[in-house]
Amino acid sequence: MTTKHTITRTQTIEIVDCGICSVPIALTTTRYTEARENGSWFYCSNGHLVHYTETENMRLRHQLDHAQELANREAEKRRRKETELADLLKKHTRLTRNGVCPYCRRNFHRVATHIRMKHPEATQGMPEPEKKWDVI
Repeated sequence: MTTKHTITRTQTIEIVDCGICSVPIALTTTRYTEARENGSWFYCSNGHLVHYTETENMRLRHQLDHAQELANREAEKRRRKETELADLLKKHTRLTRNGVCPYCRRNFHRVATHIRMKHPEATQGMPEPEKKWDVI
């Protein structure tokens, strides 16, 4: 007595073209993923040996390297700008303590008042100082 069995198998395939003869090649999803990630070789139906020259891992590594390089450049630019601003702040602080306007390099008894009156763009966005006393 013989028994008849039916087996049904469902599998997803990816269709790619041979780079040499343009014949469509059917690869299982697993095999396709392996070829894309690792650059492994496979044959087309005409016998051509085919592989992906830039694997998915290589492409992602290039993207990561580019992003890291860009981030490093931006961090260096930000560090340079912070240093530049700190130096400028030191210079302005030193000048104003000595009664010198950092914008027009003239000496004044009340530098803060001079800057507020003659160089309003320098104090734009800053709060007005509290008046401690009125001068008559």
